[in-house]
Amino acid sequence: MAISSHPSVEEIKQAVQSKGGTITCALCGREEYTVEEVDVLSGERRYGVQRLHRAQLVCENCGWVVNLDLTKL
Repeated sequence: MAISSHPSVEEIKQAVQSKGGTITCALCGREEYTVEEVDVLSGERRYGVQRLHRAQLVCENCGWVVNLDLTKL
């Protein structure tokens, strides 16, 4: 499943479900999240910087954070 460059929580949930997973909070068991996108700069490559496209899902109930690599979804 292709995911957009600025995905919604629902789009991320659908992408995870297409891979056989679920987005259930490990702390409180709820499924209500907000999404915060982040671009992480990584200096792992020798000649430049690699930009990693990540999204953080934050549980609306307890604040648990799930960090996802959007390029894998």
